[in-house]
Amino acid sequence: MKVTNGEKDILKQSVDIGRVAAAEVTNLDEDTKNNNKELLRRLEEILRDDNKLGILDAITQSKVNAITSQVVSKCVPDGTMKRFPYNSMQAMALSGAKGSNVNVSQIMCLLGQQALEGRRVPVMVSGKTLPSFKPFETDARAGGYIKQRFYSGIRPQEYYFHCMAGREGLIDTAVKTSRSGYLQRCLTKQLEGVHVSYDNSVRDADGTLIQFLYGGDAIDTTKQSHMNQFKFCADNYDALLAKYNPGDMIENIDTDAALSYSKKVRKSLKKQKDVPHYEQVVKYDPVLNVYNPAKYLGSVSEKFQEKLDDFAAKNPSVFAQSKEEAKATGKLTEKKFRALMQLKYMRSLINPGEAVGIIASQSIGEPSTQMTLNTFHFAGHGAANVTLGIPRMREIIMTASASIKTPQMTLPILDDVNDTEADTFCKSVARVVLSEFVDKVIVTETTSQDEDGSNSRSYVINLQFYTKEEYESEYDISQAQLEDVITSNFLRQLESQIVKEVKKQKRPDHLPTVGKSAGKTDMETVSGKIQEVRDEHDDEEEIDEDHDEEQAKQNVKQQVSYEGPDDDEIETMKRAEETSDEEMADADSSSDSESDSESEDEEGDVDMDKSSKPVEMSRSAKDRQSEVIASHNMVTKFNFDDDNGEWCEFKLELNGDETQKLLMVNIVEDILRTVVVREIPRIGRCVHPEPDAKTGQRILTTEGVNFKAMWDQEDFINVNGITSNDIYAVLKTYGVEAARNTIVNEIYRVFNTYGISVSSRHLDLIADMMTREGTYLAFNRQGIDSSTSAFMKMSYETTCQFLTKAVLDGDREELESPSSKIVMGKLASVGTGSFDVFAQMPKFQ
Repeated sequence: MKVTNGEKDILKQSVDIGRVAAAEVTNLDEDTKNNNKELLRRLEEILRDDNKLGILDAITQSKVNAITSQVVSKCVPDGTMKRFPYNSMQAMALSGAKGSNVNVSQIMCLLGQQALEGRRVPVMVSGKTLPSFKPFETDARAGGYIKQRFYSGIRPQEYYFHCMAGREGLIDTAVKTSRSGYLQRCLTKQLEGVHVSYDNSVRDADGTLIQFLYGGDAIDTTKQSHMNQFKFCADNYDALLAKYNPGDMIENIDTDAALSYSKKVRKSLKKQKDVPHYEQVVKYDPVLNVYNPAKYLGSVSEKFQEKLDDFAAKNPSVFAQSKEEAKATGKLTEKKFRALMQLKYMRSLINPGEAVGIIASQSIGEPSTQMTLNTFHFAGHGAANVTLGIPRMREIIMTASASIKTPQMTLPILDDVNDTEADTFCKSVARVVLSEFVDKVIVTETTSQDEDGSNSRSYVINLQFYTKEEYESEYDISQAQLEDVITSNFLRQLESQIVKEVKKQKRPDHLPTVGKSAGKTDMETVSGKIQEVRDEHDDEEEIDEDHDEEQAKQNVKQQVSYEGPDDDEIETMKRAEETSDEEMADADSSSDSESDSESEDEEGDVDMDKSSKPVEMSRSAKDRQSEVIASHNMVTKFNFDDDNGEWCEFKLELNGDETQKLLMVNIVEDILRTVVVREIPRIGRCVHPEPDAKTGQRILTTEGVNFKAMWDQEDFINVNGITSNDIYAVLKTYGVEAARNTIVNEIYRVFNTYGISVSSRHLDLIADMMTREGTYLAFNRQGIDSSTSAFMKMSYETTCQFLTKAVLDGDREELESPSSKIVMGKLASVGTGSFDVFAQMPKFQ
């Protein structure tokens, strides 16, 4: 293997890729330098937020993966000294003897991006991934991108990252074996008695009907792939005719009824071929629903009939156009070919007694071992976050949860709606919180002593927003709406949170201390006033303080160790407490007032710009201030930038004797993240991903589900095409058949993400089993409880519990399920055990 100049040129791009990705996520110019202070500040903010960091990782990974693909395509096979098949490494991989293209590329080209749980290498508190890198380094190498290869060796830093990824792979393999194994056991236990009956229906061991026809067409999965090879069948007509020997079957089957009915159905469908399926007028039922395919020749599925017609129309040269031509040339007539294929369909039917439930559980369980345990997938800017892999499979099959981790809706955009209008609609649907408007929070704390000797503690809080043009264009929220949210919701929730924090301070069990205890404070007066304000806002969500107190007590109990501290620890804690008390006393005596400023800046500097300076207040501003002060107990000053809508400043007064120091910046930031400016219930983000590469369909994706709210948006989206991954929500809104289809689609999507193909017949059977009672039942203890076999339930889990219930209820065991028959030493009623063989008695003279 030789290193080409082309490979070096491509790898040089990776140095700037990380910087470009960081600039894109931080909304800075693409040519921003690595050491730009604003870039580093925003990167620090992103690295402290897991969701934002996930977006940065996703964008960077997509860019470096493109470079990896370029390098591999450039080097393999053109960059090798010996070409295939003379290159032994490639010969071994391509022949399938051992290894894969990934192994070849890691040896010959480069290792590429190392992923840990779908993310890049995590960052330490210092902002570094390893001590050898700079803080907040944008180079892709610092994020785990390895440009070296095994052939020429890798550096120590890259070796460490590769070991991290390798260890994760080992742990993942070890853990997911048990997870996927238990998943398959849950499926197998409840599907063990599901079999095909002699009428081609699928039934449980007790005769409960699961499907009218297995897979909708009664075809055996193992014979399906050969049915559509029409050209091969036409070429081997004589061999197939000898194999099937239709002469022996003709006496036992009907050759006319299904064929004549099928012609009527096709004629009706042909007239409506351009009409969407949900608007078609159905005049006839499908032929499979009317005539049993095991008895009536020509009773085939609509899809098979469509493919057969299509082949005959596109290949007229295969068939003789007349009987004379057939005799002269020996060609096959179309009528004979159709009869052969209909006979082939009949011979491809699933055999009665087939244990299709066991086959379905194996077909789902085995591929699940190839999936990862990644719980969450950060899709980045262009798509919503989704749950993947085994966690999603367990969510669908084993828990059937009514509230899933990542619910989402897919909204098809109407053709006459352009992308700009779609983006505007997307913004109007998304949930907007107050923190998205705030660029910076500045808090100035002041303590002072009044003439009567009482202490007071005041906080001047300055909220600096993004420019008015930015937030109005981005969120379609006016300055007046922003002001209204702050004066009503934000200040009220902030005061409520402050009361809770002060109550925590005065609680004797706030922190388990040894030695001198903190003095109790009395906040009943302030709490009462806050309650009065709350009563005026009954329409807003109230905060349950009793629950919070109980939760805090439980948290404290969990924090306290089972063993008490030893003598050395007690002495150390006493000294630390005495030292802190002395320092506080010195600070109080040295000065009657102090000012502390807290900011999000790395250096802690307070940006005292023009918004922080005293501003001449207009008459309307003074009236507004009076209203705010009258409706809030802690606020003594309030001002809002009426000219530009870029800042808001207010002052809170607290009793210094009753209140200790509060981390006000953290409190304000938490409240900013919870105060909602605009939302549709149960819907969070809304994103506009790229159109589908194959179909070109444009969609919107929402995080959260609210079907009824979307039904009112028929001017922008196709309300008939809305889909969701929340199976329970679909069940409650659209019914059990829609839920059943959603189960099939969701399981298919999970496997498809990993490139795994599973026959739809198995997915259909599992979905039908889960919805057999008109609800959404899981493959767990609650789901198996509806089974009629007590032995089957006892052999699954919690034997004593099921046994006790069966005895108390007086349940009868019919010995029909495989588990119950095995318990009693009998042959299971599936496969060759599904029928009895009777010998003819000899005749006596």
